[in-house]
Amino acid sequence: MKKKADAWNHNETLTPHGIKLRDEMFGNVDFHDYTIDIAEHDESWVCQVTKTRMMRTTWFLKEADDMGSFFGGCNCGIPNVDAVPCHHMVAVVK
Repeated sequence: MKKKADAWNHNETLTPHGIKLRDEMFGNVDFHDYTIDIAEHDESWVCQVTKTRMMRTTWFLKEADDMGSFFGGCNCGIPNVDAVPCHHMVAVVK
């Protein structure tokens, strides 16, 4: 319960655990390993991300959502399950 209370009482954008997750994810992705094609749409950027013949589709919002995020999602499903960007999304951002 203490960790949950600490997280809810935290005033920064990310909790210390969130910072650790972000740093691990961004530290482990080398965008040079990916082929990325970006297409502009009315409200988003849609990216075809390929690594070792596996293609995924990611999307990013042009305007921040209610939480201030530009992350949309990825058809790999990881962002929907884990609530963190997947390596496909991180490659595009980097």
